[in-house]
Amino acid sequence: MPRHNLRKQGSDSDAALPLTRGYQQELLEESLKSNIIIALPTGSGKTHIAILRIRAELDKGENKVSWFLCPTVALCEQQHAIISTILPKVGLILGYMEPDKWLSRSLWDGILSTHNVVVSTPAILLDALHHGYVVLQEDISLLIFDEAHHAVENNPYNRIMHEFYYRRGRPPLDPSTVPNGHRNPSILGLTASPLLGLNVQMSLAILEKNLDARVRTAQLNDIELQQYVHRPQLQFYLYESLEFPLFRDQLPHNLRLLHETVETLPIDADPSIKSLRSKIASLSRTNTMPGTIESLNEKLAKAVLTKNTFTHKNLRALMYAADEIYKEMGVWGCEWYISKSLEQARDTKMRLVGKLSKWPSSDFEYFIRIVDELYSRLVIPSVTDQDFDAEGVCSVKVKALIDALVSQKAASEATDESFSGLIFVERRDAVIVLTEILSRHPLTASPIFRCGSLVGASDDARRRTVFDLQKNFFSRNRSERGFADEPSTSNNTSDDNGLINSHTSKDTLAAFGIGLLNVLICTSVAEEGLDIRACNNVIRFDPPKNVRSWAQSRGRARKERSVFTILVDDSQPERYAEWMEVELAMERGYKEEKERNQRYIDSIKDAMDETDDSDEHPQVFEVPETGATVSLNSAVAHLNHFSNCLPQSVYFSNAPVYSFTPEQKYSISSSGAYLPPPPSLGPFGATVTLSSLLPHNLRTFTTPQEHRTKYRAKRAAAFKAYVQLYKAGLLNDHLLPLMEDMEIETEAGVREILKQEIEKRDGFAKVLKQIDPWLYRRDQSDATREDAEQDDDSSEQWWESTITVEGLATLRLISRVDIAPAIQGMPPYIIETPTIKHPLVIHSIGPFSPHDRSQLQADLEKARLFTRRLFWSRWGGWMRWNNLDFSVVFLPLNGEFEPELQPYHILSDLYIPGREYLELHHGTIPQHPMLLRAGKYRRPHFTHAMSHERISTSAIVKMALQFDEVDPIPNPPYIVAKHVPRRTTYFQDNFSDGNRNQTLDLTLVPPEGCTIDLLPPELLRMSTFLPCILRALTLGLTAAFALDDIISKVPESSVPVQHLPNISIPLMTVAITAPVSHEPADYQRMETLGDSVLKFLTCLELLVEHDAWHEGYLSKAKDHTVSNARLSRAAIERCLPRFIIREVFLGRKWRPPVASMPTEEEEDENDLLGFADPSISSHSAISATHESAHMEMSTKTLADVVESIIAACHLSGGLDCAVEFLRSFLPDERFTWMPIINRVETIVERVNNLPWYPAQLNSVERLIEYQFEHRSLLMEALCHASYQGAHDMRSSAAISHSYDRLEFLGDSLLDLLVVEWLYKYSGEDLAPGQMHPYKICVVNSHFLGFLALDRSNQETTKKVVEKEGDPQISEDVEEVYLWQSMLHSSPMIMDHQAACAVRFQKERKGLHEAFERGTKYPWAALTRLQAYKFFGDMVESIIGAVYLDSGGSLEIVSNLLTHLGIFRLLERLVVEKVDIRHPVSTLFERTSTKLQTLDYDVVKENGMSVCVINVDGKRIYTHTEPGTDDAAKEAAKTTGAERALEILQ
Repeated sequence: MPRHNLRKQGSDSDAALPLTRGYQQELLEESLKSNIIIALPTGSGKTHIAILRIRAELDKGENKVSWFLCPTVALCEQQHAIISTILPKVGLILGYMEPDKWLSRSLWDGILSTHNVVVSTPAILLDALHHGYVVLQEDISLLIFDEAHHAVENNPYNRIMHEFYYRRGRPPLDPSTVPNGHRNPSILGLTASPLLGLNVQMSLAILEKNLDARVRTAQLNDIELQQYVHRPQLQFYLYESLEFPLFRDQLPHNLRLLHETVETLPIDADPSIKSLRSKIASLSRTNTMPGTIESLNEKLAKAVLTKNTFTHKNLRALMYAADEIYKEMGVWGCEWYISKSLEQARDTKMRLVGKLSKWPSSDFEYFIRIVDELYSRLVIPSVTDQDFDAEGVCSVKVKALIDALVSQKAASEATDESFSGLIFVERRDAVIVLTEILSRHPLTASPIFRCGSLVGASDDARRRTVFDLQKNFFSRNRSERGFADEPSTSNNTSDDNGLINSHTSKDTLAAFGIGLLNVLICTSVAEEGLDIRACNNVIRFDPPKNVRSWAQSRGRARKERSVFTILVDDSQPERYAEWMEVELAMERGYKEEKERNQRYIDSIKDAMDETDDSDEHPQVFEVPETGATVSLNSAVAHLNHFSNCLPQSVYFSNAPVYSFTPEQKYSISSSGAYLPPPPSLGPFGATVTLSSLLPHNLRTFTTPQEHRTKYRAKRAAAFKAYVQLYKAGLLNDHLLPLMEDMEIETEAGVREILKQEIEKRDGFAKVLKQIDPWLYRRDQSDATREDAEQDDDSSEQWWESTITVEGLATLRLISRVDIAPAIQGMPPYIIETPTIKHPLVIHSIGPFSPHDRSQLQADLEKARLFTRRLFWSRWGGWMRWNNLDFSVVFLPLNGEFEPELQPYHILSDLYIPGREYLELHHGTIPQHPMLLRAGKYRRPHFTHAMSHERISTSAIVKMALQFDEVDPIPNPPYIVAKHVPRRTTYFQDNFSDGNRNQTLDLTLVPPEGCTIDLLPPELLRMSTFLPCILRALTLGLTAAFALDDIISKVPESSVPVQHLPNISIPLMTVAITAPVSHEPADYQRMETLGDSVLKFLTCLELLVEHDAWHEGYLSKAKDHTVSNARLSRAAIERCLPRFIIREVFLGRKWRPPVASMPTEEEEDENDLLGFADPSISSHSAISATHESAHMEMSTKTLADVVESIIAACHLSGGLDCAVEFLRSFLPDERFTWMPIINRVETIVERVNNLPWYPAQLNSVERLIEYQFEHRSLLMEALCHASYQGAHDMRSSAAISHSYDRLEFLGDSLLDLLVVEWLYKYSGEDLAPGQMHPYKICVVNSHFLGFLALDRSNQETTKKVVEKEGDPQISEDVEEVYLWQSMLHSSPMIMDHQAACAVRFQKERKGLHEAFERGTKYPWAALTRLQAYKFFGDMVESIIGAVYLDSGGSLEIVSNLLTHLGIFRLLERLVVEKVDIRHPVSTLFERTSTKLQTLDYDVVKENGMSVCVINVDGKRIYTHTEPGTDDAAKEAAKTTGAERALEILQ
């Protein structure tokens, strides 16, 4: 995994390090020689040694990082702050810093390539190693373990070493013999207490083995070390051990009430128990789902026996905590704690928390009621009148603590030292109570002692209760007494291992550091790591849990003349003397030689193997490509993460379910009592059952009954499952769920392909301009020509065609390309005026082949001269006189218009002054119009008639202004002229009313002020029509060449190209025409259809290629495949932009297509000859011919064109034609794009045939009027993911999937058929903006839910009736609805179905009326159904099933949509112009138009959703809907908007 090193060594100068002490230098030098664990007391400068070691590693210049590991987030932040002040480029990675973002490979590569040092918790590095984002041997040169004594058992420290460091065996003694890329990093451990228990030698040996290092302390400079570290004086304060009262009456008042409540509270009245019994009774009545009933009975038995309900659990936890506080603190602390805890539970904020919790609201309401009753009977302890010296108010232990504080403070002051102390307490709630007591007791209250608190937080949710005072207490008292409010961390290696909030904890530590606080009451969070200033008193209120805890807390008292005090229960004082001896033995062990340690390790190897609980042969699965691994230790967590990434639902759980063999079940005694299962000693086997969203073969994994513990069996089952999920393609090569690999590509992906061709602005690309199809063949062959001298006209292939405009003329068209493909779809008429239409006939003759080469040259020269003459009169302003290199030329047919073939050398040969023309023609003009140029700017006109009438004075003045060069204005006759129309096309009857009035454009022109062109009228009119004819041919040729380019690049395949050559050229032309071209037809409508075709074909392809994928993976992959970024990238790679028609056809600026641009000399000569049109700027004409070869294009346009071409393929040759285009245009290693029938058959072949089918299938077949050949498809279409009957793991014939995959297919198919219906609607060409709203009306979940609720058929049933006293069997007719056929195993679905059915009966009549005769679409009534998503999903899955079973027949599926009423409703909506606007958007538009402020306020009140609508701050309407979920809120908002519109109207 090589990475480029972007770290700029020396770019940031290192800050100055503190002076290095002798013992620090000694240990540094030893660490450079071998792996060591530095064991030095707290405050001796271990971090300083680590920084020196890092700097030495950086000096090697390797392309690796040094990784500094700390066990807690707080310690990570502290060490990062220290290291970053000394060394440059130090990175910090913490789990709470948006953990999802660390799943990006590119992000990890960036971290490793731009940092010298990385500081993190071990869990972060362990995850990165597991997923292959970091490779220990390739990326890390030095690995530092702060608080290295944690590297034992299953701690992440130890797992990093055993799963990755030791994976290739123990490192060789000489690392230099190993290649750098495969060399393990150096190890440096830092610890102040390398003790795991009372056996010192065993502790050291285990730690050294785990970290492959030797424990070292200062030997040569130990005297210097003693100058900086001082051993505290050990003191013991004995207190009398008291027994807890045996009788309830002896307890304090509040504690006694609490015990009475907990012990007498009936379990049967608990809402959780009532709910379970209600569910069991409901399911028993339906006589279904026996497995579910059995499971619920088991759950009920366990709940009754253990009383583990929300209320009992929390009250019991409070009672246990209060008991401990009473025993440790005394009466006042216990009474205060109970009252404050209950007060917090009654707080309104806590009630809100209860409503938002995972527990049902009924449980929380019941709990609050019990708490209220208990609180009303409490005695609130007095604060001001309480005598703390009274018997029992404070415990003897608290009194001993106060005595120790007072005496030690006096001793410190006697030596002129300020007092500072730490008090270590085990329980967090005890910290709170003890702080309250010390703050109020007259001997310790401020200002005598200024107390602060430091408390860790556990991530274990099982330890949290609603009575936890920690957060509220600290928030309330922080500003008052400096308490730190500390957040939980992601590291769970200990109970108190992180700070709740880094800012508040820093405030408390800072206050203690500068003396604002002189006492910190803390848990074990302050024992190690945190930078707490040296103090002279440390008191252990509670005994340490182990030797390490004792040594760590003792090390905090490191000032000279400091005291370490332990409050000792007088029943066990001897244990602390043993710990003192242990510490002395530990220090002696540090100084022993390496050989002695090695001998000892060898001697105890057998003993260690016996006590080691790790696996003898640990199972690890590795992905060779990335190095990602999963082990027995990490498999359970990985499997949980995978399950969390599955699509979530309230109807079933995706969490893995573990069961064990032998089974252990609760039983019921003869008296009806629940009995716990008997204990089992193993061995154990385990089965893990995964979500029903997965295919049948990936749902259960079992391990043999051979494991010593259930935990080992569970790990083995999870490991087996996770490996199989990877092999099935559900995990990527980093062993993560595929979601991480399927991020939809952005425009950055396109920019990467284009590199320098893309501008910085997002969404646009520089691409080659549109091709000139008249030169396309020549341009394509230029690269293959070897003889440049032969590159003349005679060496090219020319083609001949004829263009006939009936009533005018027939011209021969000669071009370098055959126009035959473009003739298809040419318009049949030239529409000259509203009443004059000329039939247009274009015929392709074939190659233009005169007798010899010289004759070809002569004919082409003659054609060029004729072409210039033909176009000059009308378009000369945009032409260059000497540029005859036309890409298409014309000749008259059969020698017509011979005078026009004569060469013209001067401009006067082409036109004649108006007066002279009238004299030659006896004062008349021909019937057919001729071209006339008049006025200052020589604007073109067509002659219309002669006028001999005198004009008014005002008309003469107007004429004088128009023709100022004519002076004076002559008398009649005048030429009546008509402005040349600005039309760009003559293929459409697009005359406006003004153009239809022939007199509006007429103007009088004096003969002296004009010139008349000598071109015959027939050719003049032909030259007017030819631009639009050539434009149409240009579009057709561009489409033909684009299609030819696509076909030529179809990859070799076993599937031949059959349909692509048959694509309609007119459809292809529309598909590549961008809206910016302003053509009458562009790709927008086809893009809408193509988008649906692409999505459907992609869905079908994904179902075939990924049989194991659930709907979540499929949807993500579909979005990736059809994303605009991917389509635009493919378009750029295939050079599609050059075929996209985007140039605007402007008639007035049109010029004949030329093959080469004029030179500057030709342009100058043109001006000197006077050939330039004075009405047109020569600069604009020149600039028009010298445009850039590139242009900027939107990447969305590129994607739209691809989708339009897909639609053209579908319309021309069906879906198989579209598939062939995708196989050519979107080659993908994941897709093969095979014919439709092959894909359908593949899916059907995978479906299991069942030995039995539920009766519901017959009813559904009758209802939809379709008989399934493969009934398992229908079975799958009806199976909800919660259904247990279809997933019998003991049957090989179980249904492979729930309906989610068929729904995925049916959704895209429904979308395709509806869009295609709208596209082909014969009434009018619906625009995309019209098609989409109509589509939404029939594919939205509300309407599909309505279909499931409404569609039914009558089933004949038999029932027993009494007739004349005798029972008889009679027939009855029952209405069976489609929704009743869904197969599920969820009581919640049953409830939701019943509720929706009731709402449907209420709205049914109104909905039918609206759909059949209404003028508005019933949006509000549909939302009031509150039809849950599974109703519509079932309809879509049935559509998908019918499609597959019918062999991919779109006709059969269309018939189904008609039968369901979808197409009938769609046709009515379109034909009758039903108002389909949504009330919410309509109301917004109405208020926005009137510049009013609209405000929706949807709130929950008493189980209802209430929508209040305000306009300009005034309440317009309030609507209430039953329910508080999203469906109810949408119904309230939609109905409210509808009613508000009625009020405003």
